[in-house]
Amino acid sequence: MFRQVVFFIVDTRASQCYNSATMKTVRCAIRWVGVGLVLLVTACAAPPPAPPPDQMIAQATQKFLRVQSLHFVVEFSGAPTYLDTARTLALRRVEGDIQRPDRMRANLKAALPGAYVLMQAIGIGADQFATNPLNGQWQKIPTEWGFNPALLFDAKTGLGALIGDAQNLAAMPDETIDNQRHYHVRGQIAGEKIAPLTGWLVGTGVVRFETWVGANDGYLRRIRLVDESPTAPTMPGTPMPPAQWNMDFSQFDVPVKIDPPQL
Repeated sequence: MFRQVVFFIVDTRASQCYNSATMKTVRCAIRWVGVGLVLLVTACAAPPPAPPPDQMIAQATQKFLRVQSLHFVVEFSGAPTYLDTARTLALRRVEGDIQRPDRMRANLKAALPGAYVLMQAIGIGADQFATNPLNGQWQKIPTEWGFNPALLFDAKTGLGALIGDAQNLAAMPDETIDNQRHYHVRGQIAGEKIAPLTGWLVGTGVVRFETWVGANDGYLRRIRLVDESPTAPTMPGTPMPPAQWNMDFSQFDVPVKIDPPQL
């Protein structure tokens, strides 16, 4: 039986092994089978061509809006993005989780003149809470602190919905994020639509954006906003590069539970 099996493999895979049932023949046949499998896997793994930018953005935003929870990181650079109307706390980094429809928890890093402040924040609907950086106690956030990250991910009015209405879309070269190929698209969004979501931390002029979409899974994994609006909130008389928001998303639909803090 062994001899017959070997002869069958050799006859269909490698003619030079036809007259022998030795171990050399077996290795030869296996080698040819292995080469065929490698070629098959390689062919199946060939990346799909990038769809047109408008189609890509439409599909990615629809998938983004269906996500019920996610992890996010927002980093701020360029002109300061102030958390308060007194312009004393400049945001540097926000990292946390979103639980739709309207719950958020995050760790915030903000800059004071000569120092950094670390805070925690929770948003439950219209109610926002944060830890006092002096004693760590939870308290309700004053109304003048208008930035609620949960608003950025609102299914009806958040970034996902706004990017679906972006203008002047253009495809950029693909990039690799976390060892995965991503499509790269840039365009423009009206700042007047984004400003309310950011507590008016973004100006009302045109805001440039870039987004990265997973080529294999269609998830929107990165958004970059560059606020060059003449109404962007910057320090008077201080030349600065435009404010830039870099947002990364992960852990899509990983369950999270966000409850109000104990005051």
